[in-house]
Amino acid sequence: MANDKDKHVSDKDKFMKGQRDEDKTFVDGQNREMIEHKEDDKRNPLVWITPIIILLLLIPLVIHLATGNGGVALTGGGEEEESSEESSGGGEEESGGEGGGEEASTGDFDAEGFARDNCASCHGQDFSGGMGPALAGTSLDEGEFTDVVRNGRGSMPSFSQDQIADEDLTALYEFMAGQ
Repeated sequence: MANDKDKHVSDKDKFMKGQRDEDKTFVDGQNREMIEHKEDDKRNPLVWITPIIILLLLIPLVIHLATGNGGVALTGGGEEEESSEESSGGGEEESGGEGGGEEASTGDFDAEGFARDNCASCHGQDFSGGMGPALAGTSLDEGEFTDVVRNGRGSMPSFSQDQIADEDLTALYEFMAGQ
């Protein structure tokens, strides 16, 4: 033990006299050693946050798909694609609207079918609300309902006279009010 004590004293004396080890870096004007980090040791301490954020975003997505809610949107999309094959083509909303116009011209309008093809993807399969507000048992009067369908509101697209005739719009309103 005496040797260790003497060693520290001799090191202290050496540093007090201004002599320093060649392989150590000291803070200027102080008798403290400065710790130098090698390039390999300079890692960002927050690197672990990126995988955690990715996991936190993926977990709700997996739960959403596993519960079947994701399947509803896919099923609705599949139905719209089928209707686009039957009609003259174009985008999904346009083809659904054209299908509604064709039904109106024949005089035989299926309000529930039109609603399932064009409304269910946002307002829910049972029209009780989803991304958009509930349509079942709507509190809107027929004039407001017609105005919203014709001009759109928020992110809802508008439907022209070519896509759904006024008589068919009345039938659609009665279907929604009766839900």
